[in-house]
Amino acid sequence: MKRIKYIFLVSIFALTFANAQSTSDTNFRKPVSETLKKIETLFNVTINDDRGLLKGKELDYADWRIEPGNLALSLTNILAPFELMYFKQPDGTYIIRKYENHKVSVDKGKERLFYLESLYSTKEEWEKRKTELKACMIESFGLDKAPPTPKSKPLLTPKRIYKDYSVENIALEILPGVYATGSIYKPYPLNKKATVILTPDGHFGDGRYRKDEQYRCAMMAKMGAIVVGYDLFAWGESLLQFPEETHRNSIASTVQVLTGIRFLDYLATVKNADMTRVGVTGGSGGGSHTMFLASN
Repeated sequence: MKRIKYIFLVSIFALTFANAQSTSDTNFRKPVSETLKKIETLFNVTINDDRGLLKGKELDYADWRIEPGNLALSLTNILAPFELMYFKQPDGTYIIRKYENHKVSVDKGKERLFYLESLYSTKEEWEKRKTELKACMIESFGLDKAPPTPKSKPLLTPKRIYKDYSVENIALEILPGVYATGSIYKPYPLNKKATVILTPDGHFGDGRYRKDEQYRCAMMAKMGAIVVGYDLFAWGESLLQFPEETHRNSIASTVQVLTGIRFLDYLATVKNADMTRVGVTGGSGGGSHTMFLASN
């Protein structure tokens, strides 16, 4: 009898151990990767954790978070506790990425644009909203508290002459002791009024010195524009003044918007710069600052 009792207890312990990942004792805890495999089967999709972000991650009531018939909610339920998100790729697969507030899927982006489009039905309504947004951005960036522009003259390198355009590097003091660095491309010879174009640099290797950026600025100069390509704060040549980690500080965006404004103020003093025709264009981080400058 004791032997039977012993065998029974051993069997119970073995069974409990074998199911340790899926019992109420462990809150039905499972590896996230296993639950995502179940989602792949249920919804007939492929989920790719190509960066190994799910490695070692487990979740209480993991399978319970699957919502029948709702793939988007199921994935969100599983990934959100780890500050992860998913993106649907053009081939239909889903990739796992760390949460980034500025990145959304194409579908989510469309939803947001349609929502914004629904807010204004007339030009007058939009103009009213535009005024509110501009005031809000100036306050949020702290531009209304920025000190006056320093009186120092910009530091300019000797002008380099090429076929139909010229280039000179510039360091412009935008705050006391803080310099913005860039390159000014001009038509050569510059003997008539020229459009002004700012090109804030983005998060690219080699910064504003990368080949395609130089080609782009040079081409616009050859077409008749005065072009200023400049670095982000604590990025590119700005690293000569500030360590890279300061680029992630909240003040970085304020300094970068102010940089664009200060460059426009400087260009207003340049001979033949037509300040009635001003454009801004940039990619990545330069894209966001294109929008910030346009709104200010």
